[in-house]
Amino acid sequence: MDISNAFDDFLNAYFDDTGMTTRDHLRKMAQQFNITGWQSSTIYPIVGYYGKPLLLGAWLTSGERSISAEIPFDTLPSGLQQWLEVEWEDAPELENEVAITMLQSRRAIIASGQDLDYAERYGWTAVLQEVWDSRRATNFEGYGDDITESNNAEDAVRLIGAMFGDLLSALNENVIFVEDVEEPEFDDEFQSEWV
Repeated sequence: MDISNAFDDFLNAYFDDTGMTTRDHLRKMAQQFNITGWQSSTIYPIVGYYGKPLLLGAWLTSGERSISAEIPFDTLPSGLQQWLEVEWEDAPELENEVAITMLQSRRAIIASGQDLDYAERYGWTAVLQEVWDSRRATNFEGYGDDITESNNAEDAVRLIGAMFGDLLSALNENVIFVEDVEEPEFDDEFQSEWV
């Protein structure tokens, strides 16, 4: 399945009988929920894996708020439908939340720009294998946080180094470590003054 074309088709398809496309529906919902920047917020594809990569829906996020639109449940492969129904027996609060269920079980990703680029080079199966192996973020972990563009530990270390590098350098230059300090002995007179 060509995820990019499927995503474009999904965004441009009519969401319901109101004549609104999925893209228009997401923006209208974002406006109603007072999501900052609803007019220009990026809409990301939600890509899952069940035997092969498949589009699960779209995710709009800005700041701390997010909303999603999902492909209809009855269009999913029957085996995936059965798996989801079993999952929902243990977590009824997730019933009918296909994308969230898949994201929480690390079987899907909200695909950021870096994820899309990586998928273009190596394929969606490679991206989703990294998600499954916890080597790539689902971009859902913070539910509502901005989509993370850093997908590996090396990027995280560089980011932390950039943020705290000056502080660590200053501490290393200005902190004096004292070794072998004898602890003072306090006599009875000193101790009785503090009681």
